[in-house]
Amino acid sequence: MKTKKANSDKEIFPLAINLSKRIILILLSLALYFGTASAQNSDNNLIDNTSITSDNQQPLSGSESINMPENTDSTFTDPRDGSEYKIVKIGNQIWMAENLRYLPEVTDNYKKSAKKPLYYVYGFTGKKVEEAKNTSNYADYGVLYNWVAAKSACPEGWHLPSVIEWQQLMIQLGGLENAGGKLKETANKHWVEPNLGATNETNFSALPGGIFHTTGPKGTAQFVFLKESTFWWSTDQFQYDMKNSQTYNTIYRVDTKDAILFPLSFNTLCGLSVRCIKNDASYKPIDTETETETKKPKMKKASKRQIKKALGGLEF
Repeated sequence: MKTKKANSDKEIFPLAINLSKRIILILLSLALYFGTASAQNSDNNLIDNTSITSDNQQPLSGSESINMPENTDSTFTDPRDGSEYKIVKIGNQIWMAENLRYLPEVTDNYKKSAKKPLYYVYGFTGKKVEEAKNTSNYADYGVLYNWVAAKSACPEGWHLPSVIEWQQLMIQLGGLENAGGKLKETANKHWVEPNLGATNETNFSALPGGIFHTTGPKGTAQFVFLKESTFWWSTDQFQYDMKNSQTYNTIYRVDTKDAILFPLSFNTLCGLSVRCIKNDASYKPIDTETETETKKPKMKKASKRQIKKALGGLEF
């Protein structure tokens, strides 16, 4: 099967075209997850926020945000494959400053699975890991993981970030409207124009690795949005579609057309990038043996009908 380029953003992302729906989605996603975080605060030491900004948590300046502590190296080497990653400190968080490249196997022929970990390299349809690693897309943008793979892809001492951790990053950078620009690599070596708002003052160096999309406009699997957008997984489930027995997770998107770090709902079958965050004292690992994509989440702040309406019927 050959890759098929989407005719327009409207085919796959009608939400991005309608500003009012984008605002509704943000409010609903924050209501869901910050409501849950508030209930869990005493057990997990999570922050209790009801909005993107906080009066008592001011964003640091760029120079304060990126300074590494004296006992922290500026690079990390993954012992599993020898890959070296730049790392950066933003506020109290330490992030990898590159997309994860861990590739124990490569998925071919546009396969998809809700139970098996799958690993994709943008545009690669072969079967050999070494051939995939020799491609420029692997070197520049890393690996695309379905959610099952993403949950356990980070090396020991690091983990897939939660929604709370993404929101903390967003707050640290002054809110979702500008956070994306502060994370994006500048100029147009990797990003197509216009790459609006890109400053990379955090040295996070977000690159537009695109996605492996398993539910395209006509149900076709395809690689799309290379050099236009980047999409990162979180650990948190957004909604469960009982009719189709499919799960949708909260992900974070940065696009060339704006400076927003934008939360969206995505089908866990899709292949997205991973940015690992370093464990701290409050980190509790995901139980990958019992955590499954078919577990229905608790939704206290918004009903499934409200969420579906806000998403405009999107199937991700």
